[in-house]
Amino acid sequence: MRLQKAKNDEYFHQRWRNLAPRSLISRVSAHAWSALASMLVVGLVVFLWNNLDKQERALIGQTTIATANNLQNLVRQDLNGRVTVLDGLAHRWRTESAIDRERWSADAKNIYDAEPGFRRVLWIDRLLNIRWVVPLESNLAAVDENIRSRPRSFVLFEKAQETGAAVVSAPIELIEGDMGMLIMVPVHRSDQFDGVVAGVLQFESWFDTLLQAAPTADYDFAILMDNQIVYGQEDFTSVDEQEWVQEIEFDLHNHAWRIAAAPSAMKLALVHSRFSDVMSGTAIVLGLLVYIAVFASIKSRQRAALLLSTSKRLEGLLTNLPGMLCRRSAQEPWQIIYSSDG
Repeated sequence: MRLQKAKNDEYFHQRWRNLAPRSLISRVSAHAWSALASMLVVGLVVFLWNNLDKQERALIGQTTIATANNLQNLVRQDLNGRVTVLDGLAHRWRTESAIDRERWSADAKNIYDAEPGFRRVLWIDRLLNIRWVVPLESNLAAVDENIRSRPRSFVLFEKAQETGAAVVSAPIELIEGDMGMLIMVPVHRSDQFDGVVAGVLQFESWFDTLLQAAPTADYDFAILMDNQIVYGQEDFTSVDEQEWVQEIEFDLHNHAWRIAAAPSAMKLALVHSRFSDVMSGTAIVLGLLVYIAVFASIKSRQRAALLLSTSKRLEGLLTNLPGMLCRRSAQEPWQIIYSSDG
């Protein structure tokens, strides 16, 4: 009787444990836990994505400003070089007693051919008359013209005479209708002012030639001189690209220059957008994989727990039977496969 009573007590204790509240994992649906784990993983990926995005933006900004600085150096070196060659042409007046037109024209043509962007090279005498010009064929109408009729040219001429140094004009509209600027270098003969050597520089052809030496294919940019666009487009960036714009400012020959650069839409599509697409795809794939893995794990645990609970209940039932339950093979020799404790 005592043995039977102990078995009955164990049975009721087992039933009580089965009726107790389930664990948190059992009470919360597998879908909810899977979704929570998936959101945590997606959140982690988004956090990493945000940090990597900041680093990528900083890198793009650095390469963009480096491109703008490279372009600044090219503009500075090239313009200084053009002033130097014109000064060399003017220097011959200081060292030689006379310069004939044929020799001057040959030297001026060498400069014109070697420095793409020059529309013409001129000598303007002290009376403000254009005496010699290269190339002559396309500029016959300018010969013997007095530049008093051109206020900006006249002011620049007087400045060159007053300072005794090379001067560069602000952007002006050339007689052909496009934009450019003037470079004037004073000429002295026997310590007497004898006019200026002038170069007319057309912006578009100058910068087209200049940019062939610069790796700017992946960038949109605008070049401004005295707050006036001299090359590029004023609205060179779309609304989506404006956040990428980098600007540098510098002074050159008493003028304020500014270069604004931004990666082109194609470059952003290839670099930044591709990175965003990869990270978005990674977040979605990882989220789905984690959801599936957690859901399968929880379901597996629940099935194992259910199987164990069923097995224990069956074991308790068989243990408390007032007899013995056995299972035998269906064929001779009728071997006993299972028997309960009776």
